[in-house]
Amino acid sequence: MLFLSLLLPILLAMSTEAALTETRSSAPRNFLLEITGNQTQLDDDLNGILLEASKLRNDTPCQFGGDWYRGGYGAVASVDFVGETRWAVKISLNSDDTLFYIARGHNSTRLMERYCPSIPVPQIKSPTRSQSLVYYFMDWVDDIPLHQYEEIRHPENHTETASDNYGIVDVPATTIKQLAAFLYNLTTCPIPVDESVVPSCFH
Repeated sequence: MLFLSLLLPILLAMSTEAALTETRSSAPRNFLLEITGNQTQLDDDLNGILLEASKLRNDTPCQFGGDWYRGGYGAVASVDFVGETRWAVKISLNSDDTLFYIARGHNSTRLMERYCPSIPVPQIKSPTRSQSLVYYFMDWVDDIPLHQYEEIRHPENHTETASDNYGIVDVPATTIKQLAAFLYNLTTCPIPVDESVVPSCFH
């Protein structure tokens, strides 16, 4: 129960990274355009994201970087500040359900910070809502999506005749080791039961 109640909210909070379907900036932007309804509103929301990011770093100027990802429930973009600091912003549809799952994920992260200091977790900023979007900032981690790793390892699987291998991803060995260490350390954390149990998956 402890494992599920902690890990599931974390995965849901990071759901914009799940099921990455496209890494060109046009795909996530088009997805956000569908949510906002028109280009003017999208531009206003994206400008608002940059203004909020700048405010959170003492009005340090920033801009969107070149990394945009389309996830299962939203989009992820890089935000670059003057001075080479980079954040990730995770953007989804502004809805009560989205906020509910984000809040659960953030609460799980706070529990890990409090009771499991040996487990590294990203620094997360509280979610902010615009007219159409809900978003939050966190540390940027440099790496590549698993599907890109698969393309590098097995380019023959990414041809028009390789349909039998579609959806099969070769996970790096280091990822397996890190995940195993994370799960073990998580299950040994002294998190109080009354704080670790999630009453329901729905509200």
